[in-house]
Amino acid sequence: MQYLRSLLFILPFLLLVACSDDDDGITDPNGNNNNTPDTEKPTVEIIKPVADQEISGDQLLVEVNATDNHRVVKLEIFLSTSPFPLATLTAAPWTATFDVSDFAPGAYAVSAKAYDSTGNESNRSTVTFIKTAPGGFAFSFTDGATFTYDRWGLDGDNEIMPSTQSTYVSRFEQGDGSPLGGETDWYRMISTDSRSGRSDTLIARADAQNNIQVYGLANALIERFTRELIDSGTLPQAPELPDPVWGYLAQVNDMNGDPLEPGGEWNVTQGSGIEISFGLISATVTMKGAYVEQGEVITAQGKDITTWKMRITVTISILGQDNDIPVYIWFSDDPSAQVQLMQESAELNLGIVQFPVEGDLQKLVSWQ
Repeated sequence: MQYLRSLLFILPFLLLVACSDDDDGITDPNGNNNNTPDTEKPTVEIIKPVADQEISGDQLLVEVNATDNHRVVKLEIFLSTSPFPLATLTAAPWTATFDVSDFAPGAYAVSAKAYDSTGNESNRSTVTFIKTAPGGFAFSFTDGATFTYDRWGLDGDNEIMPSTQSTYVSRFEQGDGSPLGGETDWYRMISTDSRSGRSDTLIARADAQNNIQVYGLANALIERFTRELIDSGTLPQAPELPDPVWGYLAQVNDMNGDPLEPGGEWNVTQGSGIEISFGLISATVTMKGAYVEQGEVITAQGKDITTWKMRITVTISILGQDNDIPVYIWFSDDPSAQVQLMQESAELNLGIVQFPVEGDLQKLVSWQ
């Protein structure tokens, strides 16, 4: 009984001690409370979207970095001028996704506000984003525009080989006005590899519907694929190629300029294809383009870029054996550039010879 009275006597003191470490003081990393009232505001920064980012899809991803000297306990996210939060988060990660499919094209603001465990409120962090009409693609070439890419070779499993990393720069130069294939509004796209110093040049243009065309695309791809065959001695000399013609590299709008649905295909090579001689035997090369997907997001230079994905399938037929090599290309119109390219690794069956073709991955790093 005496023990029970003692316990009842000290219980209020135990409760007082247990409750003494409240949120009016700041606990340092060593667990000591200095009983100093916390007056420091949390800080909040919107990571995504970046300023003036264009959003053409239905979803807006908001990512926020919130910190405090004590503890962030709540984050509110607002859209435009609404006084009421569209989302309230109570734990990291401070991310949320919003449906913006009903937003009309135009500028909107997203803001975030954080609260710490002692009731301090941060200042609002606000970023403007641009809602654009979905599906529209308006590629444009700019004289003097420069794009820098990182580039890697891919192994047989299409994995990056780090030792092959290099950088190359693509530069647009406006044509001199001479007609090529009946067109005068064309550009040279000159790409120089930093490792080898080798430059490749394509002649490209945007048609009246903002699709991308390349002059002699089939020829350029064949020259690329046969380069290693020539260097290794498998081919005695460069193949004879037909006269170049304009072909589509990205066809995503119809003849009225309205967006097409993914799934459309087109022929890159003309007729039955291009024949390459291997001494007593020959191979036929055909190429087909396809509009694969719209809306994939790729990040470059701190910006999320919406892309239109194409596939160029190169088929090499020899002695009745078809060898397919797919090349995937992701384009954006903000910036107007090839954002990523991946040529899958393959092994060509050339009858009595198996010839590996190393894959290639290119990613946009910066532009100006």
